Amino acid sequence: MRCSQSRQPLAAEFSQRDEGLWALERVTVTPEGGVGDGATGFPQITGQFTSAPQYRGCVVCGAMNYVKCGCQRLGCWSGAQPFTCPWCGRSGVVDGTITDLGAIDRA
Repeated sequence: MRCSQSRQPLAAEFSQRDEGLWALERVTVTPEGGVGDGATGFPQITGQFTSAPQYRGCVVCGAMNYVKCGCQRLGCWSGAQPFTCPWCGRSGVVDGTITDLGAIDRA
């Protein structure tokens, strides 16, 4: 995951709340090249994705939402349209729901 404002690498921690329901618990800053910095090849988790009630937002910019871009990576999102991916730079209107994430995206 990355902050959409600063492009800072982040680790996003999800917990499984119910069968197939995953909640974003917290986000922490990670060093460049660390966990959450675009690693691929990890197992997929599937289901519905939400934010936990105690989630405080992106630790860098405060955005309360997150988006999975078509490049398959996460970025925080303030809700403003259009969204610009902090990984690949693509922009577009956010729609739909997240149905899967690479397990590394929990970090």
